[in-house]
Amino acid sequence: MEETNIAELTAIELKNGDKVPTFEEYLEEGKKQNVTRLVLELKPSKTGRGEQLAQKCYDLIRKHKSQAWMLYISFDYDICKKIVALDPHAKVAYLNGDKSPAQLKADGIWGFDYNWKMIDKDMSIFQQARQNNVTVNIWTVNDPAQMETYLKAGADFLTTDEPEIALEKSKSNDNVGDDVPFFSFKGKVTANPYGIYLSTILFLTFFYIPKTLF
Repeated sequence: MEETNIAELTAIELKNGDKVPTFEEYLEEGKKQNVTRLVLELKPSKTGRGEQLAQKCYDLIRKHKSQAWMLYISFDYDICKKIVALDPHAKVAYLNGDKSPAQLKADGIWGFDYNWKMIDKDMSIFQQARQNNVTVNIWTVNDPAQMETYLKAGADFLTTDEPEIALEKSKSNDNVGDDVPFFSFKGKVTANPYGIYLSTILFLTFFYIPKTLF
């Protein structure tokens, strides 16, 4: 994708008949509602332009006044730090699993978003996160028993393909408050009797930087 002209990308027809949207179209569509946050995953660039990508995307977010809708995630730590430098209040979560909560706090990173296999290696990371005021998200948790374990341990977010099950688990868990959201990749919006502000996410992945973005 990084070597593909944006005109070619936006001409691609998806299975449902839609065209691949631009980032600006995504932002404007997301702003039509106020119950679902927008997640922007900024992928590492094979040509070393990750921080440029972060700058360009943030410029568009400011242009469309979409800051309040946005959550940012990336496997590239320099991209995470770039977003924080642009907006110290941005909700940025690191994906790669190789930074401690203390390191994230020191760099102004809002939270971590680690695979459950990384979490299971050292469950003390929940306590470390609380001590450093860093949020905890875990992906991708589809097993009900795992959901219960992580919610009881104090997970702030769960990325799941099964939001209905996660919601049921949250109702029966005394450690879960009224504002614990779930990230869903099934595209199902789940009714929420507890006022959870997020049950599914509009999710955009920027894999690379199309040539004409610049």
